Order: sequence, then C-alpha cells, then structure tokens
Amino acid sequence: MRRSLLRMLAGLVLMAALSGCMSQKVPDLYSVMFSHPPQIYQKDVYAGSIKIGEIISRESGSGGAVKLSVSIQSEFLPMMTTHAVFYVSGGRLNRETVDSYGAPLPIEVPVLGFTSKLSLAMFRVKTLLTQSASVAGRQAALLSQQM
Repeated sequence: MRRSLLRMLAGLVLMAALSGCMSQKVPDLYSVMFSHPPQIYQKDVYAGSIKIGEIISRESGSGGAVKLSVSIQSEFLPMMTTHAVFYVSGGRLNRETVDSYGAPLPIEVPVLGFTSKLSLAMFRVKTLLTQSASVAGRQAALLSQQM
C-alpha cells in the first residue's frame, strides 16, 4: 500500500513537471540579416541606452551573410516596425529606424543589419530618393535567402 502511494505521488510530480515544461513559451525571434560578419561582443540589444533584448544565436550563410536571431522583450515589441533596422556600434547591436512611422513587423520578416553606424548613414544617403524602409526590407529578404 505504501509503495503504491509513493508511485502515485512520484507520477503526479512527474506529470506536474512535464506539464510545466510544455507550457513555457519559446520567445519569438527576429532575424537580423547582415551582408558581412558584424563584430559584436555583447549579447544585449539596445535602443539608445535602453536594453530591449538579446542575441540568441548567430548563423553564417553563403557569401558572408550572417543571421542573428534576436529576442525582443515584450514591452519593446511595439518598437519592431517595418522601418526598424539594426546597426553595430561599440561591439553591441542597436535598433534604429529608417523612417518615422512603420507598421508592426511580422516575426517572419527579416530585418536588415548594418555593420556600423556609418554604413547605415551611407544606406540612408543612397536610398534618399526611394523609400528606405522598403529597400531595407528587400535587402534583408535577399540575405535571408542565402541562409
């Protein structure tokens, strides 16, 4: 009797542990695409001086393309719009925008990354006469296809 009670208790503990593991939600990850390997030394992601997320993984593709999988904290998800881009400065990844307003960015849409603030500025100058956000989106999609 005592042995069967212990088995039943052990079974309940195991079921509770497994159901807790199954209910944990894996965070949505944004893909930040670079045409050249970025020099990043911190896993934290910033918008200005505020930490908004972290880099979860890094993957190299053909032709030097690099994909960073980035998790953004839920309170900062509204910052992820179709005009969002990322750049590297001081060894860390920073979020920026290429236009003043953008629609919410679906998780499956890749985001364009720049290896420096200067390369972001050069992109803005080159795309001055076109819509920077749409050009950034197309370039990120092309880099994503190299993965």
